[in-house]
Amino acid sequence: MLKNDSTPRAKAGAAEREIDTKYLAIGATLLYIVLFLVCCSIWPVLGLLFDSPRMATTLGYSIMCLTLLIPASMPVSIYFIWSKYQRGQHQKVIFFCALPILVFIGIYFVATLLLDIKNKLIGFYVCYQF
Repeated sequence: MLKNDSTPRAKAGAAEREIDTKYLAIGATLLYIVLFLVCCSIWPVLGLLFDSPRMATTLGYSIMCLTLLIPASMPVSIYFIWSKYQRGQHQKVIFFCALPILVFIGIYFVATLLLDIKNKLIGFYVCYQF
């Protein structure tokens, strides 16, 4: 049986979803603007990755580039939040509200994996003295 979306109840539900999505989009926009400014202040400090004598140059640069993806995802996300909201694609608005958080989690796990691999390789090298 097909659901009739022209009933007053369905229209009220769609209006409520639109209002909830609008508040979510406003909140995410304000949060990401503030976090973008904070993340931009961290950029000059990224050079301290090479302060450790055991940090390889390629690994340090790869972690720096991955870290720069986090603030880069915020303006992109803000653009797509409001672009999809204007088109009425509310499910995509929710996805783009969560995108910088998902990017942060992904980059955290990749950087941790890279550092773990580096530590295991150094331990292997020290144990077997090639």
